[in-house]
Order: sequence, then C-alpha cells, then structure tokens
Amino acid sequence: MIYAYEFLDNFVYVGLTYNENKRRYEHLYEKLGPVKKHIIKYGVNPKYVKLHDYTSIANAKSLEQHFINKYKKEGWVLLNSAKGGALGGNKVRWTKEACQKIALLFERKRDFVNHPSYVGAVNAAHKHKWMDEICSHMTGGNTKWSFDKCAEEAKKYRKLNAFIRGGKGAYAYAVKNNILKEICSHMV
Repeated sequence: MIYAYEFLDNFVYVGLTYNENKRRYEHLYEKLGPVKKHIIKYGVNPKYVKLHDYTSIANAKSLEQHFINKYKKEGWVLLNSAKGGALGGNKVRWTKEACQKIALLFERKRDFVNHPSYVGAVNAAHKHKWMDEICSHMTGGNTKWSFDKCAEEAKKYRKLNAFIRGGKGAYAYAVKNNILKEICSHMV
C-alpha cells in the first residue's frame, strides 16, 4: 500500500509498505527516521494520508513513484532518501544498537518483550545476552513518568544528546508523548 506523511510546512514523506500498522509505528517512534526527525526538529506533527490500498508489488512500486512525482509537481519538499519504488527489506539484522534503539521506546520491560512488532529484537537481545543492558533504563513499572517528572529530569541536561544517554526513560516517554520539544526548550 502507498501512504504519505504531510507536514503543514510543505514537507512530505511518501512510502510503500506491506504492513501499515507496523510501518506507522516505526515512523512515529523511531527517532532516526526522516518522519520522526522532522517532527522533533521542527515541532510539527504530520497528517497521515493513505494514498492507495494494498496491491501487487509491481503496481505498488509504480504507484509510489507516481505519487512522489505528483507531490514534487505540486511543490512539496520530499523527505524521502530512496528513489520511489525501492523496496526496503523486511529482513532485519538485529544488532545491539538496533535492539537498544527499539528498547528505548519502552518504559517497561514487559511492554518491550510483549510488543508484537519487535519479536526479532527481543529474541536477539536474549540470544546475545544484551537484555539487561538495553533495558537498564526501564523502570519495570515502578516509576510512572509524567510531564512534570520528565521536565524535571530534562532540566539536569544542557544538551539533547546528554539527555538521551542519561535520562533514557524520560526521553523515551517524552518522544512517545510528543512533549520533547517543550521539555527540552532550554537545551542548546
């Protein structure tokens, strides 16, 4: 299927996927993707648009390029880095860094372990004995993050990178709840 994330500042990301729900989650909670980067950098939330329903791979590749061309012609700025019709692999090589990146999205270990989209990350973390390390920021459910607690934690840091490393649970909560810009406005 073909979809787009349209931003009010005239930026757009056009994509192709075989799993709409999983891909939407990845775009919104994966801090290094072009959609999430744009959200964080400019503080604007996109409008999700389903451009075409599921179809054959060949047709989907052609349709994605069609919609990319359409957006370009209409004056949109594309966030896409790959040419239209490029198929990303659904085979993920779960490195320690990739598992850590996913684990940071969660406050509680049980939510990470039970999330249906990240079975591969959990399995790799168990297999390679990374689970304790990549989940060290998780509270296990004892600490409940809130806006006020995250803001207090963020005040301890002058730079976003330091906050990401040192306040992992608060950072994950802030990203997930779209409050990062607000609580980090003091950072340089």
